[in-house]
Amino acid sequence: NDLSFNDINLKKAIRTHLKIPKDIGIEIRMAVKAQLLAEKWFGIAVNNDFVVYLQIEAGIAISVVNKGKIYMSLNPSAGLLGHTIIDQNKIKGPNFNSQDGHLEAFLNDQRIIEECNRALKIDPENYLSLDEILYKARRGDSVIIDAIGKFIRYIAIAVANTYNIYGPDHII
Repeated sequence: NDLSFNDINLKKAIRTHLKIPKDIGIEIRMAVKAQLLAEKWFGIAVNNDFVVYLQIEAGIAISVVNKGKIYMSLNPSAGLLGHTIIDQNKIKGPNFNSQDGHLEAFLNDQRIIEECNRALKIDPENYLSLDEILYKARRGDSVIIDAIGKFIRYIAIAVANTYNIYGPDHII
């Protein structure tokens, strides 16, 4: 059952469903941009002019605020740091479009969950959630800490690349 949303005008559907007048603009953005704006307006980045927000979930994305303005690109894939090539031997195709060698193949929330549960020898039907894994790590579970350790290198790569490319005052 393929649910294809390619031909849906989402702005129009939202406007109609919520009865939003046409003179009120609707913008649809990546969540990482909204999260950064929340930090800039109300959180840890209130007093910083140049901030980069680094999000690690299913993929790895960044968003940038400089001089109070969020960076917006015409390229919808701008800010997808997870597409940084880490292992060139795993990249296939003339356009480097195989994601096997990309940073997000090595570092994403699902991969951390799988690796930690494998290290604990937990059956896939009973896998611990990421919150449960992090709870165990904070409590000093050595198996979890060892399993998470290899992901720290990839987090360091993401943070170092972000800093070296942008040179922000603050990375969240």
